[in-house]
Amino acid sequence: MNNKRRHLLFWGLASVTGLLLALNIGAQSFPEQQTISILNAFKHNPQVFTQGLEIEGDRVYESSGMYGASYVRIWSLSRNKTIKLAPIDPKYFAEGLTRLNGRLYLLTWKAGRAVVMDAETLEAQAEFKYEGEGWGLTNNGEQLVMSNGTAEITFRTANTFAIERRITVTEKGEPVVLINELEWMNGYILANIWQQDTMIIIDPSDGHVVSRVDLSPMRSKLGNVMTDVINGIAWDKDSQKLYTTGKLWPKLFEVSLQTAP
Repeated sequence: MNNKRRHLLFWGLASVTGLLLALNIGAQSFPEQQTISILNAFKHNPQVFTQGLEIEGDRVYESSGMYGASYVRIWSLSRNKTIKLAPIDPKYFAEGLTRLNGRLYLLTWKAGRAVVMDAETLEAQAEFKYEGEGWGLTNNGEQLVMSNGTAEITFRTANTFAIERRITVTEKGEPVVLINELEWMNGYILANIWQQDTMIIIDPSDGHVVSRVDLSPMRSKLGNVMTDVINGIAWDKDSQKLYTTGKLWPKLFEVSLQTAP
């Protein structure tokens, strides 16, 4: 074997070994059961029926549901002040929301339509059709990642909304249904489970749940205020901060993940 071939073989084996080590470390990076520690609490409009949530620094992008009352808003986290608000067609029930390449992508519940908006002006730019219901939406920097209330998550091209691949979310071999709001965090998918005080962490390569997170500590910070379900996850990748809230909640929380006792 000549020196060039030995060199290529060495680096090829090193690359594979590094990849396997990285995958192994990633697979062990989360304990099976986790809870949260609350780091900060921010005011949140209790009239917002939170569906999709994204936070970048002090700027929050949020969609609010309900027929005849759906909208997308941009607001300041520190001031709890709306910067811009765009009502959605009354025939649509707004659902998941994500920001990618200067655009906001908004799902609708049963209409089979995704609305594309300018992320600064909130002006509508396009609409895409899809089959089934729309629940949660996030992105991995290239593709849109969508839930529909079942155990299925689809990866879609941002230009046409066409499905590129699918995964089934499973935990210990069983499908996990009612997958709702989604968020992409450091190579994993975070997901709310509808009507549960639970967030799961999903491996996007095959859909298996690597960790289950108890979000119930947030409720103790709300006092006796009547609220709806927990919904809304935001990961600010620049600051590495994690946020979550609920529908009609008066507070939004910055949290960190902790091993469950």
